[in-house]
Amino acid sequence: QPTVAAMYTIYYTATVVGSTILTRWCFTWARLPDYADLPYLRRGLRLYAGASLVLVVYALLRLLTMAANWLGSRALDPMGNLVPVLGALAGCFLLTAALVVPVWGPRWGAARRSLGLWSAFRTLRPLHRDLRDVNPQAVFVAPGRRLDVQHRVRRTLIELGDWRLTLTPLFDPAVGEAAARLGERQGLTGERLGALVEAAQIKAALRAWRDGVRATAADEPDPPDDGRDGTDLDDELGWWRRVAHAYARSAAVKAAVARPSRAPDGVAGIPR
Repeated sequence: QPTVAAMYTIYYTATVVGSTILTRWCFTWARLPDYADLPYLRRGLRLYAGASLVLVVYALLRLLTMAANWLGSRALDPMGNLVPVLGALAGCFLLTAALVVPVWGPRWGAARRSLGLWSAFRTLRPLHRDLRDVNPQAVFVAPGRRLDVQHRVRRTLIELGDWRLTLTPLFDPAVGEAAARLGERQGLTGERLGALVEAAQIKAALRAWRDGVRATAADEPDPPDDGRDGTDLDDELGWWRRVAHAYARSAAVKAAVARPSRAPDGVAGIPR
């Protein structure tokens, strides 16, 4: 019908013109230096331009199909039926992304960090569950913060450090030497070797603690001489993750703890 054809021609022509202008300006704005510090806004503008470009292509293909019909050809009718479906899917995806990316993009870094902290928390859990036997009353989760991974990890590190300090007088030099030799045979060096030795010492000291051995020396043990002072959460977390991994999975740790050892001076309950 001529009136319907004229209406669609005007509609699709206006769509092509308007969407082309919008596409051009979105790409232009995305390159402006004013938005140099807003990378996610730039990406959102490019995605919005992509959605407009899909609309341009859709309208052009519809016009082409209509023109073929006017000339008496139905060869393009299948394309005319398929294009709306594909255009709607692509356009909705790009438009949704264009609206979401500028809002949630800046939060992606925080989300990734939270996921990383939850992964670290799961790695520390076996070691934390074992060491809580030293002093279960030290375990604390603030009300309403059970799902706050930053709080949970920080508390876990504090508790691990306190329990480690309590067990330090029970550390056996023979276990440390055996763990170091076994670790070196595996090619471990630096912090990885240090973490393995620490894990072996902790496991042996915890076993002694469970057997009822307690330190009798009044001197407070020296802190570990590894450059850590407890103020850098990421550094402390990285160290304890290596220790926890070795504690739970290293065959060298199990072998070092299984060997006969002598008790450190000042420890009651273990024959010297």
